[in-house]
Amino acid sequence: MMLNRCQEHNIVVDETGKSKGDYSLEHCLRLFTQMETLEKENAWYCSQCKDHKQATKRIEIYKAPQYLIIHLKRFKSERSNYSARYRSSAKKLATQVRFPIVGLDMSKYVLGRAPDERLLYDLFAVTHHSGSTGGGHYTASCMNSHTKKWYVFNDSRVIPIGNEEDIVSNTAYVLFYRRRDINGTSNAN
Repeated sequence: MMLNRCQEHNIVVDETGKSKGDYSLEHCLRLFTQMETLEKENAWYCSQCKDHKQATKRIEIYKAPQYLIIHLKRFKSERSNYSARYRSSAKKLATQVRFPIVGLDMSKYVLGRAPDERLLYDLFAVTHHSGSTGGGHYTASCMNSHTKKWYVFNDSRVIPIGNEEDIVSNTAYVLFYRRRDINGTSNAN
């Protein structure tokens, strides 16, 4: 499937937009960093030969950040052509993406690191979106860095989370990770 000349990876969804399976963050990272061939309509311009060339590209991470923010795609634009006019509509994606709360290992995705260096990240917050493209609501799940307990922030209400597994849901939209220090503990700044 093609959208705006970027390659998308097909997922099987039902009529409500929910996926008929779930995916891991690891799977998403592998797809995000794999080599991609640009289509002819999206050719690269070579300044030496002054011509457009079909090329390949790959997204790579050169340096591990202290804080890693991962945005999950939750909305999809769709174009339709009515009487030579383009109209755009959006659809909410409710695909389940499993992500680790502790120990996200980014070692194999970062180029500028020592060969034996492990780059581990721990989740400390998640932004959630519920609803549709026409109207929705944002909430946040955040960990208190002192007590290590999780809370849901929903407008003026703050509610403790009894089970950490409730954080991983198909409403997760933005994931906030903090890199562990050399001693293996999360750097709470």
